[in-house]
Amino acid sequence: MDIICHIVGITSGAKIKFIKDMELLKYHIIDLDEISNNILRGSSMVQLYSQYQGFKDSKNDKYKEIDKKMTIYWETAMEQNIINSTSNLKKNIIIGYSHHFRNINKRICVSPNNKPIAKFIIKVSKSDVRDIIRNNITKFKDDIIQGSYPLENIDFDFIHCNRLKLDTIYEKNGYLEKSLDTIYKILNLSNKDIDGDGLWIALKQPYNVSSKIYPKKNDKLFAFTDKLMALLSNFHFNDDELEKYYDNNTVKVKAKKDGVLEKMNEKRYLYLVEKKHFVPHEKGNNVKYFSQEPATIIDVVKIKNVFKEYFEN
Repeated sequence: MDIICHIVGITSGAKIKFIKDMELLKYHIIDLDEISNNILRGSSMVQLYSQYQGFKDSKNDKYKEIDKKMTIYWETAMEQNIINSTSNLKKNIIIGYSHHFRNINKRICVSPNNKPIAKFIIKVSKSDVRDIIRNNITKFKDDIIQGSYPLENIDFDFIHCNRLKLDTIYEKNGYLEKSLDTIYKILNLSNKDIDGDGLWIALKQPYNVSSKIYPKKNDKLFAFTDKLMALLSNFHFNDDELEKYYDNNTVKVKAKKDGVLEKMNEKRYLYLVEKKHFVPHEKGNNVKYFSQEPATIIDVVKIKNVFKEYFEN
C-alpha cells in the first residue's frame, strides 16, 4: 500500500471538489472525518457514550473507566478502518483530522506500520471560517431554530480561535503549511514516478554508505534527479548572480556576475539516496523533491573541486 500524504484543514466545501479531482488523477482518497463520524454514530460508541453520560450525571466516577473504553474503541476502530480503506492498486491520499474527538492533543497514527508519509496542513483563513459557519447553518438549520444546536459552532471568533489553535498543534507535530493550490501542484507532479535508482543530495560533510541523512527538526530534506542541481543547491547564490535553466533536459548555468562560479572552488560530497518518502517540490519540475523523513544513502561520489569538475574550460 502506497500512501502519498496526509492533508488536514480542507474545508467541507473544498473537500468535495478535491476528492473528485484526485479520483480523476487515479488517486484513492481516505477521509478520516467521514470514518470518525461513522464510528461516533455507530451503535457500540452510542452505547458507551450513554453509559458514560449516565455515570457522569450521577457523579459516579466509573465514567472515567467508560471514557477510557471509548478512547480505546475509537483509536482501534480508526486505525483498522484506515488499513481496510487503503487501496493496493492506487496511490492513497489521507485527508481529515486525526486527533481524538475530545482531546486535540491526542492523535492516532494515520500511516499503517508507522510508515513515513508527507504531512500537510492548510491553515485556516477568515474565508474558511465563513464557509464553515455557512455550512453549519445550512446543515443544522432546524436544530438552530429549536435551540438544540451549540451556538459556538456558528460563532466566528470561537471557530477562528479554535482552528488557529488546532493548526499550531499540527504544525508542532511536523505538518508543513501549504495552500490547497500548492498541494494540487505537488499531487499532479507525484503522478509521475521518479526515474533512476535514487535522488542526489550534496553536502559538505562525509557520511558512510547505508547511513541516513536527517532533516532538521520540523524541516525537510531536498534532493534532486540531477547531480549538478544538487551541487548548486549547496552553495548560496543571490538571484542577480546566477541563472539556472534546462536545455533539452540538460542543466545550464549562466553567471550574471564575473567570478560568481568561483564560489564553487570547494569540495563536496554527492550522495545518492533512496527515493522513497520523497515527493515533488511544487516548483521543482520533477527535478527537485523533498521529504520530512531521513534518507538512506545508497552511494557516494566525492567531488574534490566543484568548479573544476563542472565549469573550468
